[in-house]
Amino acid sequence: IAETSLTIEDVSFVVDTGRAKEKNYDPHLKTSTLQPTWISQASAKQRKGRAGRTKAGVCFHMFSSRRYQFMRPFVESELLRTPLEEMCLFTKKLGLAPGGPEDIDGVPAFLAKAITPPHEKSVSNALELLVDLGAMLPETNDLTNLGQCLSILSLEPRVGKMVIWSYLLGCSRVTSQMAVAMSYKSPFALPPPHLRRSAEK
Repeated sequence: IAETSLTIEDVSFVVDTGRAKEKNYDPHLKTSTLQPTWISQASAKQRKGRAGRTKAGVCFHMFSSRRYQFMRPFVESELLRTPLEEMCLFTKKLGLAPGGPEDIDGVPAFLAKAITPPHEKSVSNALELLVDLGAMLPETNDLTNLGQCLSILSLEPRVGKMVIWSYLLGCSRVTSQMAVAMSYKSPFALPPPHLRRSAEK
């Protein structure tokens, strides 16, 4: 709540632990991890600002001023912290990078123009995965019919292909439930007690 755009009028006190779970991507291991890390200085200011929006308030930071000095000024761009498969699909879908992987108007060259460009290995991993999935042609990186379908779905490409195949194989109901579980949040996180009681009814 403390870092959203919502304003809750009766919030007068905020307890800031200084920690948050961030999604990070390792281009060499080709894995995404959700790790607890120290927040940025900008996030700490944002959390402090949620106390006393409409009346006097207090924010308790559960970390030292020395720790604050060593925090990052800002959180890194999403391009540096997430897999780029969906970004590559959208880039080709919108015609922003019509060229091949080695062309000056290709996806790698287009993403390299970003203010905080992603690691070259991250881009090559994304293109390699999309080619392996059959969503892109290896020479030109043009979208195949499958790639056109995946670019419409708001899902990670591997999950999206699983959903498409499930409809063809007649097991879409179970697969859709799996896709939701894989795309939304960890199934091991328990909801609040009142939601559990309502679900049991």
